[in-house]
Amino acid sequence: MTAGGRLGDPSGVVQGAPRPVGRGGGDRLRKVAILGLIVVFLCAMFSAGLASPARADDDVSTVLKKISDLERAIQVSRQNAARYQQAQSQYQRAVAAANARIAALSNQQLNAQSQAEDVADDIAIAEEQMSLLTLQLNDTVAYVESLDAAIDEGTKMLAQREAIYGDHLRLVYRQYRVTPLEMLLSSANLADFAQRVQLLMVVARQDQQLATDIKRLKTDNEDKRATAQLKQAEVEGLKVAMTQQRDALTAKRAYLDQLIVDTSAARDATQSAKEQFNDAASNAAQAAQSEQARVAELQRQRAAAEQLYAQLAAQVAGRFGLNKAYPGGKLVQWPVSGTITSYFGNRCFIYLRRNYCDFHTGIDIAAPMYTPVRAAAPGVVQYVGYEAYGAMIVIIGHYSNFQTEYVHLDNRARPPIVQAGQTVAAGQVIAYIGMTGLTTGPHLHFMTILNKTPVNPLPYLP
Repeated sequence: MTAGGRLGDPSGVVQGAPRPVGRGGGDRLRKVAILGLIVVFLCAMFSAGLASPARADDDVSTVLKKISDLERAIQVSRQNAARYQQAQSQYQRAVAAANARIAALSNQQLNAQSQAEDVADDIAIAEEQMSLLTLQLNDTVAYVESLDAAIDEGTKMLAQREAIYGDHLRLVYRQYRVTPLEMLLSSANLADFAQRVQLLMVVARQDQQLATDIKRLKTDNEDKRATAQLKQAEVEGLKVAMTQQRDALTAKRAYLDQLIVDTSAARDATQSAKEQFNDAASNAAQAAQSEQARVAELQRQRAAAEQLYAQLAAQVAGRFGLNKAYPGGKLVQWPVSGTITSYFGNRCFIYLRRNYCDFHTGIDIAAPMYTPVRAAAPGVVQYVGYEAYGAMIVIIGHYSNFQTEYVHLDNRARPPIVQAGQTVAAGQVIAYIGMTGLTTGPHLHFMTILNKTPVNPLPYLP
């Protein structure tokens, strides 16, 4: 199986296994025609003795090699330009990603700074509250201490009242052991009796008041002590809670401060990487432009070399009858007998597990290795050599605008047996079936070229 390719310089011909669509065309045929005319020129120079054959061959071979080298250099430069453009796109995407990350990090830093400021305010408030609670706790402690002093004083007063109350009780007890008659009889007079009764009543009222005071003092002391203890516990609890809140805020502030530092460092690193990506993208763009300029210069050089070929070939085009246009008719015979495995025109196929579609510029005729390949009609050998993908080819000119091309010939055990400039007869063996270039099996890729354009060989074959 083969695929059609560019027409022109045989070193640029693409024959054989699959290749990208659109690589075939008139450029290759133009080069083939030019090369054929050059070969004719060499033959004419040799036959007519107009110049030294070795000198002419050396000059034309040098220019031919230059065209081949230029074609390869053009392909390399195009590939390099494509790689540089791809690298530029990758770096530009990296720059865009870096910009997005820088924006995200900037937002993160701003948010962290805003939160840190809020936390700082909360810490200040917590410190103020802690100061107030400390004052309250100090006041409560002082109040408790004053209560303790008051309780101590009340306790002493209570003890005194209890002592007085005891004395009163003992006095009353002694008085109540005397009957009123005995008190009357023991009194000096009625006035003394009345005074003693009144004293007993006063003592009774005082005892009642002492008992009430003692009960009230005990109750007040206990209430004050309980209130002070509750107040102290409450303030201490608030202080513990505020201490925990302040510690939590301090830890959060430390985290936010570290986050700000880390975010700033990450943003700076990303900015540095972005600048490197920008420089790399700029360098890749410059390299791509340089390669594109190189392609243009190489194409200019190739066009100049091809123009030189055309000038040389025009001088001797008529000496071998190749200045006559194809008058019509068929070729004398088939170049080889075998099965056609691929026809002229658009086709799709699988090669190395991949699907390919292209325009096939000839027909593929399967045949065993080393099967003789014969000239399909009489003519002059215009080229014997390799195309860009390594296939050995022979091109035979039959008229000024009509050639046949034989591709994938063997180049080792049985290389071509004709040379450029050699006249061949129809049916003469020119080479042998091989597998050079891109091919999936031994076969011949046979082309017919009319007016620098590949045409279907079948109508021209007998």
